[in-house]
Amino acid sequence: MNVALTLSTANLKKTKAREAVLEYISHAKTPISIQDVENAPMIKSLKIDQATLYRIIHILLDNHIIRQVDLHEGKFRYELAALPHHHHIVCTKCGIVKDISDCLDPKAKQSIEKETGFSITTHALEFFGLCSSCRIFLEK
Repeated sequence: MNVALTLSTANLKKTKAREAVLEYISHAKTPISIQDVENAPMIKSLKIDQATLYRIIHILLDNHIIRQVDLHEGKFRYELAALPHHHHIVCTKCGIVKDISDCLDPKAKQSIEKETGFSITTHALEFFGLCSSCRIFLEK
Protein backbone atom coordinates (compact mmCIF):
# COMPACT_ATOMS: atom_id res chain seq x y z
CA MET A 1 0.00 0.00 0.00
CA ASN A 2 1.23 3.45 -0.89
CA VAL A 3 0.36 5.34 2.29
CA ALA A 4 1.08 8.82 0.91
CA LEU A 5 -1.05 8.16 -2.17
CA THR A 6 -3.90 6.78 -0.05
CA LEU A 7 -3.92 9.91 2.11
CA SER A 8 -3.70 12.31 -0.83
CA THR A 9 -6.46 10.43 -2.73
CA ALA A 10 -8.70 11.03 0.31
CA ASN A 11 -7.65 14.71 0.28
CA LEU A 12 -5.99 14.31 3.66
CA LYS A 13 -2.90 16.18 4.71
CA LYS A 14 0.14 13.90 4.79
CA THR A 15 1.64 14.13 8.25
CA LYS A 16 4.31 11.85 9.69
CA ALA A 17 1.87 10.73 12.37
CA ARG A 18 -0.90 9.81 9.89
CA GLU A 19 1.55 8.06 7.61
CA ALA A 20 3.03 6.07 10.50
CA VAL A 21 -0.36 4.99 11.86
CA LEU A 22 -1.63 3.95 8.43
CA GLU A 23 1.64 2.18 7.65
CA TYR A 24 1.40 0.21 10.90
CA ILE A 25 -2.23 -0.78 10.30
CA SER A 26 -1.50 -1.75 6.69
CA HIS A 27 1.16 -4.25 7.80
CA ALA A 28 -0.92 -5.87 10.55
CA LYS A 29 -1.86 -9.49 9.93
CA THR A 30 -5.04 -9.26 12.02
CA PRO A 31 -7.24 -6.38 13.21
CA ILE A 32 -5.37 -4.29 15.78
CA SER A 33 -6.45 -2.14 18.70
CA ILE A 34 -5.55 1.48 19.35
CA GLN A 35 -3.38 0.18 22.21
CA ASP A 36 -1.46 -1.97 19.71
CA VAL A 37 -0.86 1.08 17.53
CA GLU A 38 0.07 3.22 20.52
CA ASN A 39 2.68 0.67 21.68
CA ALA A 40 4.28 0.20 18.26
CA PRO A 41 7.93 1.35 18.24
CA MET A 42 7.44 3.48 15.11
CA ILE A 43 4.56 5.34 16.79
CA LYS A 44 6.39 5.74 20.09
CA SER A 45 9.42 7.18 18.29
CA LEU A 46 7.21 9.95 16.86
CA LYS A 47 5.82 10.69 20.34
CA ILE A 48 2.23 10.72 19.10
CA ASP A 49 -0.01 11.51 22.06
CA GLN A 50 -3.18 9.51 22.69
CA ALA A 51 -5.58 12.29 21.67
CA THR A 52 -3.80 12.70 18.33
CA LEU A 53 -3.82 8.95 17.79
CA TYR A 54 -7.59 8.79 18.39
CA ARG A 55 -8.13 11.72 16.00
CA ILE A 56 -6.07 9.97 13.31
CA ILE A 57 -8.03 6.73 13.73
CA HIS A 58 -11.33 8.63 13.43
CA ILE A 59 -10.13 10.51 10.35
CA LEU A 60 -9.11 7.23 8.71
CA LEU A 61 -12.49 5.70 9.64
CA ASP A 62 -14.47 8.72 8.37
CA ASN A 63 -12.61 8.53 5.06
CA HIS A 64 -13.20 4.75 4.72
CA ILE A 65 -9.49 3.98 4.70
CA ILE A 66 -9.81 1.66 7.69
CA ARG A 67 -12.77 -0.18 9.20
CA GLN A 68 -13.71 -0.89 12.76
CA VAL A 69 -13.99 -4.52 13.91
CA ASP A 70 -15.81 -5.54 17.10
CA LEU A 71 -14.54 -8.84 18.48
CA HIS A 72 -16.60 -8.47 21.69
CA GLU A 73 -13.64 -7.86 23.95
CA GLY A 74 -14.58 -4.42 25.23
CA LYS A 75 -12.56 -2.52 22.64
CA PHE A 76 -12.59 -2.00 18.90
CA ARG A 77 -9.93 -3.15 16.51
CA TYR A 78 -9.08 -1.75 13.11
CA GLU A 79 -8.01 -3.05 9.71
CA LEU A 80 -7.70 -1.71 6.19
CA ALA A 81 -11.05 -1.15 4.51
CA ALA A 82 -9.53 -2.18 1.17
CA LEU A 83 -9.01 -5.78 2.31
CA PRO A 84 -11.17 -8.33 0.51
CA HIS A 85 -14.43 -9.15 2.29
CA HIS A 86 -13.78 -11.58 5.13
CA HIS A 87 -14.76 -12.49 8.67
CA HIS A 88 -12.87 -13.47 11.82
CA ILE A 89 -12.64 -16.41 14.16
CA VAL A 90 -11.49 -15.67 17.70
CA CYS A 91 -10.21 -18.03 20.40
CA THR A 92 -12.03 -17.19 23.63
CA LYS A 93 -9.13 -18.51 25.72
CA CYS A 94 -5.90 -17.15 24.19
CA GLY A 95 -7.39 -14.37 22.03
CA ILE A 96 -5.81 -15.41 18.73
CA VAL A 97 -7.69 -13.97 15.74
CA LYS A 98 -7.71 -15.48 12.26
CA ASP A 99 -9.30 -14.24 9.07
CA ILE A 100 -11.72 -16.54 7.29
CA SER A 101 -13.02 -15.96 3.79
CA ASP A 102 -16.14 -18.11 4.02
CA CYS A 103 -19.29 -16.03 4.04
CA LEU A 104 -23.02 -16.45 4.23
CA ASP A 105 -24.71 -18.23 1.38
CA PRO A 106 -26.42 -15.58 -0.79
CA LYS A 107 -29.69 -17.46 -0.20
CA ALA A 108 -29.32 -16.81 3.55
CA LYS A 109 -29.04 -13.06 2.86
CA GLN A 110 -32.14 -13.17 0.68
CA SER A 111 -34.02 -15.15 3.33
CA ILE A 112 -33.07 -12.66 6.05
CA GLU A 113 -34.14 -9.73 3.86
CA LYS A 114 -37.47 -11.39 3.08
CA GLU A 115 -38.11 -12.27 6.73
CA THR A 116 -37.19 -8.84 8.14
CA GLY A 117 -38.05 -6.46 5.31
CA PHE A 118 -34.51 -5.07 5.48
CA SER A 119 -32.31 -4.40 2.48
CA ILE A 120 -28.91 -5.60 3.67
CA THR A 121 -26.06 -3.37 2.52
CA THR A 122 -23.25 -4.90 4.57
CA HIS A 123 -22.67 -7.39 7.34
CA ALA A 124 -20.13 -8.54 9.90
CA LEU A 125 -19.87 -12.11 11.06
CA GLU A 126 -17.48 -13.19 13.78
CA PHE A 127 -17.04 -16.70 15.18
CA PHE A 128 -15.87 -17.48 18.71
CA GLY A 129 -14.53 -20.73 20.15
CA LEU A 130 -11.33 -22.51 21.12
CA CYS A 131 -8.33 -22.76 18.80
CA SER A 132 -6.73 -26.16 18.35
CA SER A 133 -3.92 -25.38 20.82
CA CYS A 134 -6.29 -24.30 23.60
CA ARG A 135 -8.65 -27.19 22.90
CA ILE A 136 -5.81 -29.71 23.17
CA PHE A 137 -4.58 -28.06 26.39
CA LEU A 138 -8.05 -28.32 27.96
CA GLU A 139 -8.43 -31.98 26.93
CA LYS A 140 -5.30 -33.01 28.82
